[in-house]
Amino acid sequence: YPKMYSDDPAALYHLYQRGSTKTMKSYLCSCSFLLEAYTNPRLASGLGAIWIVSRLVYAHGYSSGPAKRKRGAFGDLALLGLVFCTVDSGRTMLGWGCRPKWSR
Repeated sequence: YPKMYSDDPAALYHLYQRGSTKTMKSYLCSCSFLLEAYTNPRLASGLGAIWIVSRLVYAHGYSSGPAKRKRGAFGDLALLGLVFCTVDSGRTMLGWGCRPKWSR
């Protein structure tokens, strides 16, 4: 296998590379805002922007050292909101949901 990381764990390059890899692991889930944008574009763009800012804060904190790695954790709430909204959009698109009494 290719050598993915530097041997020196304190190297700045190593820290940037690890932060980038961790962001790419959660990128697929964050793309759920594209599905959510179909039914609720403002909410999806707001939560997506929060997630992007949180990843920038996380990368800066990750490269600064172990004590500052959790500063971008607020993006996890935005990601969770995106996932819930995407599930709700899918439910709405499939027609699974409560219909008002007057539409029966």
